[in-house]
Amino acid sequence: MKQLTKEELSEILKQHKIWLESGHKLGSKANLSGAYLSGANLSGANLSRADLSRADLSGVDLVDANLEGANLSGANLYKANLEEANLSGANLSAANLFRTNLYGAKLEEANLSAANLSAANLSAANLFRTNLSGADLKGADLKGADLYGAKLYTANLSEANLSEANLEGANLSEANLEGAKLSRANLFRTHLYGVNLSGANLSDANLYGAKGITIFQHEQHLAVAFKNNKYIKIGCKSYKTVNWVKNFEKIGEDEYYTNSQIKRYGQFINMINEQQSNEGGIK
Repeated sequence: MKQLTKEELSEILKQHKIWLESGHKLGSKANLSGAYLSGANLSGANLSRADLSRADLSGVDLVDANLEGANLSGANLYKANLEEANLSGANLSAANLFRTNLYGAKLEEANLSAANLSAANLSAANLFRTNLSGADLKGADLKGADLYGAKLYTANLSEANLSEANLEGANLSEANLEGAKLSRANLFRTHLYGVNLSGANLSDANLYGAKGITIFQHEQHLAVAFKNNKYIKIGCKSYKTVNWVKNFEKIGEDEYYTNSQIKRYGQFINMINEQQSNEGGIK
């Protein structure tokens, strides 16, 4: 990994600015691939379309920086500060963003596939049509984030905070949402095929038109059948469908459900069980 002096970095940024302002006719595009920049202050810097692949940017201050269309694939951004930064269309595939601050960052149509975003702060971030397939977002804060049309196929969102997030039309198929907070989230027409919702908080979430799940609401309790009807979540309890069939009356009594509630949820459970049997889900 190459280390740069402050003077060398300053000159690279100067030439890159000339390159951008001249329409790529003068100066030179910043090539910082594999560079060691840990702890540097690049707040407000214009690194649009720069090559920062595999660079060490851990702890770097990139507040309000312009990284639109930049190549950050495989880069180390551990604990970097990218608050309000512009990363639209940037390539961050397989990048390390563990505990990175991306509050209010612009990430429209960026590539974050297979990136490590565990415990990252993405609250209020713009992730419109962003590719997050296979990304690790365990424990990440995405409160109020805009994930309209985002690709989250097989992503790990366990224990993540997605309360008040917009997930309209997003693809969360095969994603892990175990223990995630989705209160007041918008999941209108979201793809939830094969998703794991065990222990997830779906209070006041908009699930209208969501695909891949079956929902049933009776009084204050929401019931959701997920993962190809193999699991059912009622209130805060998630079990395999076959276990619900055997034990729903006892579970209902233990949770102080009324006889009427137990009967209605029992009908839903048996319906899901029958559907699963007809589909060959129970061998």
